[in-house]
Amino acid sequence: MDSHTLQAFEIMDLTVKDRLFLKNQYEILKMLQPDNADSYDEKLEILESGYSLFYKELDLSLSEDELSEENCRFVLNVLSLFEAIHFYTQEHPDDSEVIEHYRSQFAGFDGNNECRLMSFALFLVRTQHRFEHLDITEFNSHCEMYSTYLRMLDRKRTLNTNGSLSREQVIEILHA
Repeated sequence: MDSHTLQAFEIMDLTVKDRLFLKNQYEILKMLQPDNADSYDEKLEILESGYSLFYKELDLSLSEDELSEENCRFVLNVLSLFEAIHFYTQEHPDDSEVIEHYRSQFAGFDGNNECRLMSFALFLVRTQHRFEHLDITEFNSHCEMYSTYLRMLDRKRTLNTNGSLSREQVIEILHA
């Protein structure tokens, strides 16, 4: 087998205790969803017999990488920044320079290189129903945005704004 094929069969470590907990969960799921009994029986046999090669097939859909608290706060701060800009545009619907500026709306994060940040933004908006009034339709910017958003946040920080933004502040942030 080549290394690519070996990666597909990478073995997950499960303790006997882990296997017992999972076994119990699959037995409950089997009772709750009898239409999927065959699938759960297969997973139960994998766990009971300790077939570690097939642990990856157990639908253990936990992300292996945590998104750091720092990155979570970054995404929250970015969305909060765009919320402040949104509130400005709502209060000043005649300010076409700000409204039509290419950075006045949240562009998302790069789906290839910033996918964890993009996923967290999606979670905040679609699952937690936060920032919904921003009417974000696209979360994948198709280009890296981290450094752009960092500059915008840094500029906002230097302006010492805690409340609503003035036109001058919005313009400075957009041009950061």
